[in-house]
Amino acid sequence: MRVRRTLARCLAVATVAALGAACSSSGTTPSGGTGGVGGGGGAAVPPPVAPSSSRAGGLAGRGPVMHGVFGETGFTAQVVSAATSASLPGIAPPLGRTTLLVRLKVASDPIDRTSKAPNHIIMAVKYPACGPVPDCWHTEGGARALPESDVLDGTHMNSVPDWFGTLDANTSYYKYVWQFVPEGTDFSAAQFCLQQSDGKPDVCAPLGQVEPFHGQMDRADLESS
Repeated sequence: MRVRRTLARCLAVATVAALGAACSSSGTTPSGGTGGVGGGGGAAVPPPVAPSSSRAGGLAGRGPVMHGVFGETGFTAQVVSAATSASLPGIAPPLGRTTLLVRLKVASDPIDRTSKAPNHIIMAVKYPACGPVPDCWHTEGGARALPESDVLDGTHMNSVPDWFGTLDANTSYYKYVWQFVPEGTDFSAAQFCLQQSDGKPDVCAPLGQVEPFHGQMDRADLESS
């Protein structure tokens, strides 16, 4: 009898120890409570979170990249966006007309060398309802080209003038050009064109969607010099 009682006590102790180990490994107490302070278990550790970037990516262009020449150096240009507005800061379209504002992404061509910054006088938006020259001869004005780093930082520290500026190698820039167009113009078949020298045909690409401009524009974004 004494041997049976001793064996029963040993089995009971072993059973309690096994239950305690099982509950500890599952993060709960034998009574079913959750682990933690006062529960006998360690605090839950959240999974690691990947660090997020503090800088947004560059602005994406749309349509084909155009290759042009200005000042005997090459450059590329691609339309980023197009919008109309009669109330842009520092730009006053004539009565009956509105401002077509086009944003471009430009760079040297080839990219690994410097080049003359393309001037707005070799650019034009052409559309079927164009009147006689100078309606679609060239854009009325162009802003300074901002390197991508300035655009992402919201600064104008390293901008390049529309006149006599130079694009650095291995650098993407963004610039605005604008053209006065009749109010209500249909741009569904419009093209953005770069004029070529020596009588060569213009290099053109579809302008893409044109929307009314909403919001406010920083006047510094439209300065040319």
